Amino acid sequence: MKNNIFTIVLISLIMIFSLLFLEILLPIFDNRGETIWRKDSHTKNLNMINSNIFFSKGTFDTELGWDHAVPSISDEVKYIAESYGDSFTESGFSNDKTWQEQFYKLSNLGIINLGVGGYGLDQSILKFEQYSREKKFNNSRNVILGLYGQVFKRSVSYYSYYYFFNEFFKYAFKPIFVRDNSEFRLLEIPCQNSECLKHELENLNSATYANLNKYDYWYKKEIRKPILKFPRIISYAKAIPSIIHRKKQTNFLEPTYFEDEESIELAKYLIFRFCEKAYIQDSNPIMLLMYDRFGLEGIIEGKREDEWLIRFLNENKITFIDTSPFLISYIKNKGNIDELFLLDGHYTFKGDSLIALSIYNDIHKFKL
Repeated sequence: MKNNIFTIVLISLIMIFSLLFLEILLPIFDNRGETIWRKDSHTKNLNMINSNIFFSKGTFDTELGWDHAVPSISDEVKYIAESYGDSFTESGFSNDKTWQEQFYKLSNLGIINLGVGGYGLDQSILKFEQYSREKKFNNSRNVILGLYGQVFKRSVSYYSYYYFFNEFFKYAFKPIFVRDNSEFRLLEIPCQNSECLKHELENLNSATYANLNKYDYWYKKEIRKPILKFPRIISYAKAIPSIIHRKKQTNFLEPTYFEDEESIELAKYLIFRFCEKAYIQDSNPIMLLMYDRFGLEGIIEGKREDEWLIRFLNENKITFIDTSPFLISYIKNKGNIDELFLLDGHYTFKGDSLIALSIYNDIHKFKL
């Protein structure tokens, strides 16, 4: 009997000390898995002065969430296209030389740069519709839509803070297309001023929270994440499914850019919408397929996540330019992907030059 009690006590002590050892050890790994822990809520340190600044400065847009000023164009340049998209379309982050400017040097033909950092596919298309409606550039003969992984992911975001977790986006909502009864409809941004936003974010029963809980993929994903707290063992145990999922993503075993079938259906709807609006104004829509570092590494590994997209574009006879052959050829010949990307993930001058070269190589796809 005494031996049994001693064994039980010994085992208990071993377990307790093992758990304590784990609790002391686990903080070493906290920052390695920062994407699996729930981050600070948007309500922490809400500053309505900063909110007033966000709404009052020139970048706020009542339809798009935010936008740049309309670019000036030269009467001496023959412009053949407008280009819409996010920061990969905006480009020029290494030395202000955008791929549009580099294309001009190759061809002596202009492409109007209408890219905006942080845009989702939906915002890019809505901006095209807005500019076409207002005939800001007399509806160019060609309209380019810049596509790469992040623009698809942002299309299922409504409150941009839960995608970027950046102070600038703490007050930024974007329009989002949501599906009700098998049909997509536009859900506009909830507020046009700071007072409205304050009311919506402080009231947990507001219409904005109802929409976040129903439609915003990234908000819903965030609030399901475990909070990193004592005891860490329990936090890590809750995080195991997310850790496994993230590991599979980094090994190209699970999708990174298209979270589910509905996000793919939304992308198809938005591309169709862009093309239909372009055809109505007699413009030629062109999809420009660009890739971040992870996307290129996947293609090199034979794990191309956008195969469905290329198949979809081919099946529907939608014109597209795939920039990956030039990018990958450069990597294989030079052997250094680092030369194509800045530390923040954008293209270097060389990366932008290869986008320009890809377009120039397919210039026959444009209406000239």
